Amino acid sequence: MTAKINIAIDQKGNYVKIQDAVKGQLYYCLNCKERLIANTGDHNIHFYRHHNKKNREALIECELYSSSDSDYGILLNEQIYENKVRFIFDKSLNLKMKLPYLSRSSLARMNFDDLYFSVTVQGNRIFSTGLGKRSNRGYLDVSLEYEYLVEIENERNAKLLEYVIEKKVQLFQRQTLLFKKISGEYINIPYEKTNLSNELFLLSTKKLPRHSDLILKQYSISNGIHIYHFYIDNLTESLIDWFKKETGYTIIPNRKWIDLFYPNSFQYGDYSLLVETDKVLVKVTPHSSKDTLGYFNKNGQKEVLKVDEDGIAELDLEQNHMYHLRLNHEICNELTLKRISEIEPVTDYSTSILVNGQLDEIDAQSFERAYSVESASAFYVFKQDEYPIKTNSLEQQLPKAVHFPFIGTMHRRRVNGKENLVSWELLLNSMQWGIVKNSEFMDVFKMVKESNLPNRSIYIAELLKNYNMLPKDFVKIIRGGR
Repeated sequence: MTAKINIAIDQKGNYVKIQDAVKGQLYYCLNCKERLIANTGDHNIHFYRHHNKKNREALIECELYSSSDSDYGILLNEQIYENKVRFIFDKSLNLKMKLPYLSRSSLARMNFDDLYFSVTVQGNRIFSTGLGKRSNRGYLDVSLEYEYLVEIENERNAKLLEYVIEKKVQLFQRQTLLFKKISGEYINIPYEKTNLSNELFLLSTKKLPRHSDLILKQYSISNGIHIYHFYIDNLTESLIDWFKKETGYTIIPNRKWIDLFYPNSFQYGDYSLLVETDKVLVKVTPHSSKDTLGYFNKNGQKEVLKVDEDGIAELDLEQNHMYHLRLNHEICNELTLKRISEIEPVTDYSTSILVNGQLDEIDAQSFERAYSVESASAFYVFKQDEYPIKTNSLEQQLPKAVHFPFIGTMHRRRVNGKENLVSWELLLNSMQWGIVKNSEFMDVFKMVKESNLPNRSIYIAELLKNYNMLPKDFVKIIRGGR
């Protein structure tokens, strides 16, 4: 049965579940960004449908991406938890409690009717005047504990302003707690399914076993709680399995990647890339014409950048302001930039690249057979899970894409489905199907949709009947024998 669209975007950019849709309001598709209509009448099942899209295959793709079972549930969960008590870790391993914020109307009423109150945790107090959404004062320094007692002075005022906060806040809802980067902050993730930032923190009530793909930057133990500061270069299947087994988190690979394209000299610092130019170019890989990058300017106002036909966006930088670039409505990494007066370049990209043993200049080349690459500086390899592997060499492989920062991208050329018919036949003849990652299923679905297979609709129907599943032998092929 085809998955139904039950998550959409409203005109303000908020995610709206179908049960919360309001008749007559405008909604848009997460995948194609086209207008949706909410079917909320007397139907047994409520769902969104496209206002004006006839291509059935395109509709199926949108339905798979925009159902609540898809990976996009990550974005919805972040919106749900945005205005709840959260915890923040800084680079000095200090813990802060991030309090819920007051709405603009509540702030106005507070000032007009003198409805002031304060919140105290561990002897640290914050007044309601510091609880605006864009205020940098809505944080309380706290020591590492399992539970925190919250005191509210003038609680009646807080209730009149519809300010909600629990009297007891638990740090651990599970044995291990993940902190990943969102809007420049390393914040706790209270939901099970999530993607990862390159740097992350894990807090655990048990000592975690080491994994070769996790680079340990810092470790300490406080009050019986183990604190790990990790860096990830390569999100492998093995690491995804490790997270599930040891932490309980289901890790979803990024669908897209934001990278600094210009300048080619920068410096790492403060969890960001430091540059000295007043203008930068960033690249989205892979990209679409409707991709937009969001960030906040120094006045706390949200700005939006559109990418061009090459997936590149231009941004003017003000000195010493931190720019946290996120791809709107997409599962993607976050790129943080900061302009300073002068840098000490530690990364100056070299154009000395060997492709199949020959010196080459990369210019959006494509390949249909395995090839080798050697480079003086690191590049990113996009495999099936689309999370880039950082390396200096590639030996006889045919990945989805190889991206050279500041230079270009090499792609895998589309192959006629008839040339690989034996593999596709497994979709029709296999009796053993297994659950796979949504990104793998969607990758296969796209390949079938874009192929020249005879009776292509039969293959699509078989995939839809086994949503989020693939034949086990087929999985071995697409994972390169893994």
